[in-house]
Amino acid sequence: MDWSLSKVIRIESASSGISANDLKALLHLYGVEDSGQVDSLLSLARAARERSWWSAYRDVAPSSLLQLTEYESAAQVIRQFETMFVPGILQTKDYARAVIDNYYEEGLSSNQLHALVELRTRRQDVIDAENPPSFHFILDEAAIHRLVGGSSVMRRQLRRLIEVADKPNITLEVIPFSAGLHPGMKGPFEIIEFADPSDSSEGEPVADYDDKPAFNWRKSTQSGSAGCLEVAAADGAVFLRDSTRPDGPIVPISAAAWLVFVAELRASQ
Repeated sequence: MDWSLSKVIRIESASSGISANDLKALLHLYGVEDSGQVDSLLSLARAARERSWWSAYRDVAPSSLLQLTEYESAAQVIRQFETMFVPGILQTKDYARAVIDNYYEEGLSSNQLHALVELRTRRQDVIDAENPPSFHFILDEAAIHRLVGGSSVMRRQLRRLIEVADKPNITLEVIPFSAGLHPGMKGPFEIIEFADPSDSSEGEPVADYDDKPAFNWRKSTQSGSAGCLEVAAADGAVFLRDSTRPDGPIVPISAAAWLVFVAELRASQ
């Protein structure tokens, strides 16, 4: 293929993407001829090179926030606990503006403030997406008593919470002051779960991936003597295993979750 070693390393370390043509050449070299597997891998490559809507805010938002937005867009379940504020993904525009203006870094320009508020409110689109995640929010009672932005802003925010609580994919609970001390008081947190492609849809059989013979495993050239993670793609999903245990368990993850993992790895390089 006459590729330089540095190009291969950049692709394997996710520091650069791979074009569809280069991927086709690699698959031919590795003997991957199954049309379904080829199409699945090409779809992953094309999706990885697409520009996400949140990338437009790269100049104003911290990378951790953009990463969180990417996780939320690919999530199946989102669980969040907040001690002081309404969760960002549930905030009205005025509430978000008040929070960001008071608690973000100093010297924020009006344009930067507008962009950050816009990003926060656009994150809410995932709530009403075609296949939205299941949300489970728990708020400390202080979050709904604290006056943020004035009484009218807070009134609209509480109405917003009442509205979203009626949605079938949202559970909203409040820990009352009467509960006293609880572990959540250590700080807010968010837990995000991704879809497992081994879970069957209604009426569809679950594939026995441990006995599936059609995998073409790929081992990184950067592997050490202790082994590494091996990756394969099939049936529109990505599969992982320990190279030192070829007969061990196979872990399936969704294509979306794999893209999130690759993006995080690329950002850490």
